[in-house]
Amino acid sequence: ILSVNGGEGFTSAVVGPKEVGMSLFGPYLIGVELAAILLLAGIVGAYHLGRRKKVSTHRFLEETSK
Repeated sequence: ILSVNGGEGFTSAVVGPKEVGMSLFGPYLIGVELAAILLLAGIVGAYHLGRRKKVSTHRFLEETSK
């Protein structure tokens, strides 16, 4: 990631992931966290609603051919 030092132009500097994350999401941290929780709840709910239910019958209720 490039940074600017005064008016000297661009120089390369190593910036850690924590600084990048804070600069991107710093002011909106609570909003980003709430959106992540809502998306996770939506994924779990979609999985729960979309899964196929296993049909189970008791062995005494099954019809047997004799």
